[in-house]
Amino acid sequence: MIAPLTRKKKDGTLYTRPDKVEALLPALGVLSRDGLLERARIRNRKDPGYVPSECLVHFIRASRCENSDASFERLYKALAERVMRAVPIASGGTVSATDERIRDAVFDNFVDLLAKDRAEPDDRLDFFEARFDLAIKRLRLDAQERVWREANRGVSMDDEEGGAAEAAASAGTTDPLDAEIFPIRFSGRGSTSRLTPCHQNKAGPCISC
Repeated sequence: MIAPLTRKKKDGTLYTRPDKVEALLPALGVLSRDGLLERARIRNRKDPGYVPSECLVHFIRASRCENSDASFERLYKALAERVMRAVPIASGGTVSATDERIRDAVFDNFVDLLAKDRAEPDDRLDFFEARFDLAIKRLRLDAQERVWREANRGVSMDDEEGGAAEAAASAGTTDPLDAEIFPIRFSGRGSTSRLTPCHQNKAGPCISC
């Protein structure tokens, strides 16, 4: 039996998975991990074998209690690709430095949520099992606001540093300013270093499941 979600909305009701997702989970659960991974790689949503991202999130969370890191790694990579594709790039197919930072921020935040849930069940991922696309959109809007705010702050700092550099040059100083406008760097997209399963170094199954 598929356990229900536990996170509550503001009105006190529980988040629920879409009916299609609830119906698919039992059938997907009896597939071999190779079979599930093969279907997870299908990108066309109209394909009969397509697995909704909400289902992938569910099985990745459930893998916390399995004694196979390989199963988690393969499903994680499939989901990571979907997260990256869910964050649109600028029109014309080109990606600016700002676009790249927004996309990296979204991915980094998602990995943080997965890492926390993998260490100990965290109901914040329930939203991703209920409305994956909307959850990613909210991460994107949050990241977009943060990156734009930092960009504006960086421009202001750049103007101030430019004035300081000119003053230093007029005084005979030749040391350039090498401070980066954007000092924050996000982790690599495919990294799973923060996603250590909770059963690591344990002989038995995860005690939190």
